[in-house]
Amino acid sequence: MPDLGVLIVDVGVTAVAAALAVALVVHVMRAPRTALATVGVMCLALAMLAAVWQPADSAWDAALNTIGFTLVFTSYPDGHLQPRWLAAPVAVFALVAGIDLFGGAALVASPWWQLVHLLEAGLIVVTVHRYRRRLSTPERESVRWAILGAAITFVGMPVLVVTASLSGRTVAQLGPWGEAGAAVLVAATPVALTIGLVAPSRPRRSRHRRDGIHSSHTTAPTSGGRLTSP
Repeated sequence: MPDLGVLIVDVGVTAVAAALAVALVVHVMRAPRTALATVGVMCLALAMLAAVWQPADSAWDAALNTIGFTLVFTSYPDGHLQPRWLAAPVAVFALVAGIDLFGGAALVASPWWQLVHLLEAGLIVVTVHRYRRRLSTPERESVRWAILGAAITFVGMPVLVVTASLSGRTVAQLGPWGEAGAAVLVAATPVALTIGLVAPSRPRRSRHRRDGIHSSHTTAPTSGGRLTSP
């Protein structure tokens, strides 16, 4: 019987992953051109579920994370593989994930899996190139959300691990609080990626709209055809 606190965390993770899945499905129905990027984020959201509910010897979370991050690095947020040769590494990493998934997680347990992580991390160069050369301003806003989520996850997790080790324990041994902290940090990346796809700059647009209204009230034509300045 799992600890009640841990069970509450698991249910919370499930609720967050389900909400992300619904938001992503609605988004891809409205913007089908972003399908590849949306599938990538969906894989990361489903990996949260796999990490919580899968058997200990399952490789679903590793496979979903591999496919998810590969698609995010190469196609987020517009869903386009540009340049086209990016289809090759996407296919390779998908094949690796499939081999591990149907091979009983043997690859994850081997030292070779670290090489897979290293090669996949190399795709960050593609993200930087796309950001600088190929993405529009709204799409860059989406990438900034992705950077925020990744920073929370990949900076926060080492801090949590070090904090636990200083007390002579692992994160799992911290109990429900450790589980909750890890869950929040892991969820930060798919949550931020989803926001970047669904509503990357609504607050900014709202602010611009207010500024426009303010300008229309403070700058009006006079009877002589000139404009009065505030």
